[in-house]
Amino acid sequence: MQIMGDGEAVPGLLTSIVLFLREERRYLIILVLIFLLCFLLRMAHTAESPYLVNGIDGPYYVSQINHLYETGEALHKDSPLTFYYLLAWRYIIGDTVRTLKIGMSVVTGLMCIPIYFLVKRITQNRNAAIFSAYLGVFNPYLFTMTYNLYKNELGILLLLTFFVLFFRFVSTDGIRRKWGELLLLMLVFVTIWGTHIMATGMTVLFVGSYLVFALIRERTAAKRTLRLMVTVGIIGGCALIILGALFPAAFYKVYKLKFLTDLFEDEADAPKFAPGEDEAKNPFAVFMVKNLDPVKWFGFPALIGIITLSLKTFRRENLPGEVFILSTYLSWLVFVQPSVSRELVWRFALASFVPISMAAGYGLWSIKRKAPLLIAIPVIALVLGLSFIEASAVARRSRTTVTEAEYVEIVAMKNHMPEEFSIVGQGGNPYWYEVVLEKKIMRSHYVDEDDLLTNPVVIIESKRPTSPWRVPRERPWLGRAQVIWDGPHFRAYLL
Repeated sequence: MQIMGDGEAVPGLLTSIVLFLREERRYLIILVLIFLLCFLLRMAHTAESPYLVNGIDGPYYVSQINHLYETGEALHKDSPLTFYYLLAWRYIIGDTVRTLKIGMSVVTGLMCIPIYFLVKRITQNRNAAIFSAYLGVFNPYLFTMTYNLYKNELGILLLLTFFVLFFRFVSTDGIRRKWGELLLLMLVFVTIWGTHIMATGMTVLFVGSYLVFALIRERTAAKRTLRLMVTVGIIGGCALIILGALFPAAFYKVYKLKFLTDLFEDEADAPKFAPGEDEAKNPFAVFMVKNLDPVKWFGFPALIGIITLSLKTFRRENLPGEVFILSTYLSWLVFVQPSVSRELVWRFALASFVPISMAAGYGLWSIKRKAPLLIAIPVIALVLGLSFIEASAVARRSRTTVTEAEYVEIVAMKNHMPEEFSIVGQGGNPYWYEVVLEKKIMRSHYVDEDDLLTNPVVIIESKRPTSPWRVPRERPWLGRAQVIWDGPHFRAYLL
């Protein structure tokens, strides 16, 4: 089918779609199966309780979505787009807890789609793309992130989408003829910025590192990248300044660039990211073994991929896009090492499923091409099987920060609270106090503390044994506090 216009035969949109589906049919079916299996795996290990969600930040999203649904405004100042995505699910499903379970399971499953199209465009090979898509979603790092850090995960999904569009420009010239696609690319970047600052930083980091490698390896791609960066930077930067001025509360952490100021902050008194006695002797080597996993199941194909890409880059044999896999992996290593803030190291380590899945997928493709089938098939099956097993193990270990019995006690505690009060706390259990007691947490890094000057303050302490790695908290307020609740799991004080 063709549409005639202005004397020229122009391929019809329907024809293009049919041809695309015909070429990609088998791989699209595989992608759909990967999505469904990933979605079901995550859903199978969400909290069984209708009141609880898994993860450190899970209850924070419950309180944010509840308040946004009821009032139209966010309870805490934060990057807004994840909450509006979940709010849409809230209107569809009618329950906030089920919204978080289903909405984030969809995000986790969708991760395979941009990984597939990104690696396919880079390598021009569907097998490498399928391997990478599978290893990207069935990855213990992603499954740790999906139960704990919702904004990070959605931001990385958008980051991958950005790079699918990015390589459309890098692989072909002519920005002036593609303003529609360019505007879409800038819109995705602004969306990343409004979702999470770490994903924004990773986007800039990966583009910058790719530009450095491309200047060495492929000057044509480097020139296209530089022109694209300048165009997106100017137009997108102006858009972000305007949005930040119009919606300062929504862009609270973004315009303060907290991501950068916290990167190398002094954390001498904070618990170690991976505590162990051997770290004092050789911290970087121990860190590499524990957190980069170079000797684990995905480390072997990843190293094969990186070595192959390095040799091709040295010989100037590889496609320009393949440099992106190498540059992404190496630049990511810079931010996953002990000198970086421990909280951010953890987040960067979880984000490692992006460079690892691309490198490992490329490595499996290299093994499939060069090794005999009797060796290649068992190796591929072993890596893919262990990938699923490791992701499933992380999913099974996911927990809520409070038990059902503790949740019920917080509900019972509500009748013993004063009419007006503020809850003091930050993260973990205090978010559940906020959900049940319907009062904002104060002294959290998300909010101001003005209300502390006028409202009574309630401090709730858990009776669980504390970790030996946790620094004991001072309690100078204890002498002027009144105990208003003393139950089996919690004790509440009124100041």
